[in-house]
Amino acid sequence: MKISASSWSRIRLLRLVAGLLIILAAIQTKEWLLMTGGVVLSAMALLNTGCCSTSSCNRPAPQNNKQTDAVSYEEVH
Repeated sequence: MKISASSWSRIRLLRLVAGLLIILAAIQTKEWLLMTGGVVLSAMALLNTGCCSTSSCNRPAPQNNKQTDAVSYEEVH
């Protein structure tokens, strides 16, 4: 896998720092399950992946070319 270093944004850097801090906290408290969260965040930052960071979940807007008819309303008493 290629580590992309050309497009580091603030969010990506924040994700890396948060991941490293979580890893350090997990080592200090010996909470090994917590370390998986830190590893995931760090890996997401290093590999530049995540939900929508690479436009992987972007969907094109649906094309609506239908003409709508005028709707008439009748007042009911």
